[in-house]
Amino acid sequence: MGSDIIFKGEKDRILQQLNTPAENYSDASPKGSLDDGIRDLVDAINAIDGLVTTSSCAGRVSVFLEGRKKGLKPVSGRSHDEDKSQPAIAGAGGKGGGQWLFVSHEPFDTSNKDGDRVSYLSLFGIQEETGESEPLDLASYRLVHFKFEPMILHIMTCSLDDAQRVVSSALQAGFRESGIMSVTIPLMVAVRSSGMSLDSIVGYEDGNGIIRSIVDENYFRGILSVINERFSANQERIGRFQHLLLSGYHRIQRVASTSDSLWEDAAVRRERKRREGLMKQQSLRSTQNPPAAPPEPLILDTSQVYDLTTLNQTQ
Repeated sequence: MGSDIIFKGEKDRILQQLNTPAENYSDASPKGSLDDGIRDLVDAINAIDGLVTTSSCAGRVSVFLEGRKKGLKPVSGRSHDEDKSQPAIAGAGGKGGGQWLFVSHEPFDTSNKDGDRVSYLSLFGIQEETGESEPLDLASYRLVHFKFEPMILHIMTCSLDDAQRVVSSALQAGFRESGIMSVTIPLMVAVRSSGMSLDSIVGYEDGNGIIRSIVDENYFRGILSVINERFSANQERIGRFQHLLLSGYHRIQRVASTSDSLWEDAAVRRERKRREGLMKQQSLRSTQNPPAAPPEPLILDTSQVYDLTTLNQTQ
């Protein structure tokens, strides 16, 4: 089966899923649906014949509790046997366990318009430490990460040319870690940038399963201001990427349209070439054999003309 046929089948399947009504649509992301902030870009990409999006995230802020892993040191108040009975932990990325405490794909409104200060600790489900506590060996606990991740987009392409156009547009737009991820067609391209990412440890789960903070409200307010700036910069890059990608494909379409308008049938081309050849031959002959100059006019000497009538009378 040709690669273009495989690509078309995959694209049809993906588009059918994306066209599912919102109430029936679900994916593997914490949100479970397509992000509003990236819907226009996804629709524009999927309208191009050689491209289709396979996964996307417009950018998000999250609070994530790590899962369990083997070899975790026993925490205070816990025996080795109790720790062995716990399930395994994954890393901070969210795969293999763990729990999303908070996820948002929109900037935070920190304006405090209603006069009531928002408690971000309560919003994220974290309890603030009260009183003085002994220093903790955080490596012995499940940690809570406060993260910002910019847009990430995976695009399947029908050809290498399509993949290169996507990568070129992404790099120019500021998604510096973008690249082709596979070596067989259809190719997979990742559009991403880690330069704006942020990951800060803000808490831990204690021996009683309570999530406790190691920072205060002021820390959250300060870091949220930084995250809002990164949301804005991320949205600007998304706009640049969409403009560069669509502009590139529009130029290609214009060139193809111009080429199509100049196309001619083989028989028509032969007849045109024959006429051009005859005209060229005629032009060459005219140059090599110029027309003869007209004869010079005959000039008579009237001084030698006699009047025959007068001459006869004198004789």
